[in-house]
Parts: sequence; C-alpha cells; structure tokens
Amino acid sequence: MKVTWSGIGPVNGTGKLGGTVFQNGRFGSIARRWVKPVNVVAPNFNGNFQRVNFSQITAAWRGLTPTERASWTPIGPGGLSGYNLFVSANLNYYRSQGIYITTYSPPGPAEVYTTANIQFNHATGLCKIDITVVSSVAGQGFLFYVANNLSKGVQSVRKSLFRLVYEDFPPNGVNHESFDARINGVPLIMGSQCFLKLTPFDLSTGFTLVPTIYSALVT
Repeated sequence: MKVTWSGIGPVNGTGKLGGTVFQNGRFGSIARRWVKPVNVVAPNFNGNFQRVNFSQITAAWRGLTPTERASWTPIGPGGLSGYNLFVSANLNYYRSQGIYITTYSPPGPAEVYTTANIQFNHATGLCKIDITVVSSVAGQGFLFYVANNLSKGVQSVRKSLFRLVYEDFPPNGVNHESFDARINGVPLIMGSQCFLKLTPFDLSTGFTLVPTIYSALVT
C-alpha cells in the first residue's frame, strides 16, 4: 500500500505505528503490516548449549592455578591460545561426558577411516554418508558439522557457516550414518551446495583432530 503524507506528518516518514510499519520506497512512503518474527529452533548441538556452558567454562578457567593455566599452552608454534584451547576442549568434553576437565592431555592418534556415498536429501533434510572405520581408537568418534544451502559451484566455505549437528562413535567396519542436516529447521534447497566437515573427536581429552571436508548437491 502506497501512503501519501498530507497534513498528517512529515513527507517520506519512517517508523512503526501500532501494527503498521512505514518505510521509504522507490515512489514514496510504503506502509506494511508488522508481524513479529518467529524464531524456529530445531534440535542441534549449538545455540543455548554453547551460550550457557561458555560462561561456566570461562569461570572454570579463572579457577585454575597459574601452573594449571600454563599447562594448557599449545604444543608447537601458532594455533589456539591456552585459554581458547581450554574452552574448545571443554565444550567437546562436556557435551559427551557432562563434566569439565582442567588437566591438559595431548590428543591421541586419529582413527583410520574412509568415506563414500555422501548424499543430501531435499525431501527429508537428511545427510547420508558411509564411513568405513579401518582402525578405531578407544574413546574416539566423529563430530559432524554442516554448512548448507549455498550456491552451486561453491568450492570453499567460511568457517563460521559450519554448525555441529551430530556426533557418533562408530565401531570398526562399514557404518551407514544418517542425520538431520537442516539448520534451525530450514529445509535443504534442491540443487544447492551442502558441505560436511567430518572431525575426529578424542573423548578422553576433549580435543578435535584434523577434519576432512566433503560437499554434494541437494537432490
């Protein structure tokens, strides 16, 4: 609806009045009905979990002695600071164990595995992937991160777009994994590009190991 401001207010006014929002348009002011946005939240491993536990992990870091904090200095040049390493490890550890860790332990060897047949399905929102674990490591599994609904032809994706949606501890042999790849309930768009980051996870230390990234079109 186009609005003509004549004797009732300033020309090209903007703002909200009752249940109506006024904004500038190409040919003058436009009025539209204001509807409160609905935040759709689907089950995933982000959101409230990260917000609540981050403050608790920060408090746990402050409770460490100087010697304990110094033990969290990463091995080798570069990478995360001791504090960031502590936060990262505890987010992963608490998610699976329900407790925090304070003592630094280097991550163990990674599992040997191969993958095949990755699929993203528009109708179900599922990601399916076959994982063959050649050599499993006790207390180690995988974290599944997804970045979805990108334009076709995308070859790389920003780190911030990935969301953790699933975790599993598969045994040796062929494992047929299937999990919901939708983020906040948004459907997978037919023909869009989805990325899956498969990250080995060391349960005993809370550390993630070197990830592998795959991509496929939604069918």
